[in-house]
Amino acid sequence: MDGLRFIWATIDPNGNVLASSEQVTVKRVDTGIYGIQFGLPYKVLPTVMGSQVLFGGDNQNPLDNVVFPMVSENGITAITGDASGSRSDRHFSFLALGV
Repeated sequence: MDGLRFIWATIDPNGNVLASSEQVTVKRVDTGIYGIQFGLPYKVLPTVMGSQVLFGGDNQNPLDNVVFPMVSENGITAITGDASGSRSDRHFSFLALGV
């Protein structure tokens, strides 16, 4: 598909970008809530997927996760949490795919 674009990034619990494919701006809004703005917007709503990362051991609960309740052409909101369902500041990665 012509113009297909991928943006990926790894974010630390404080909202710092550890690695990214292009410019993204991240702001930790509250415990476990991160606002992420893309440097260049997508033309249409992108598909977004992600995972918590860098836990440092194999005892992480699979219920620890990241969700993206708000997605727009300009950015996303990520919420990270623990196995009990409580918001928690965590490392996470995301991939946004679109045109």
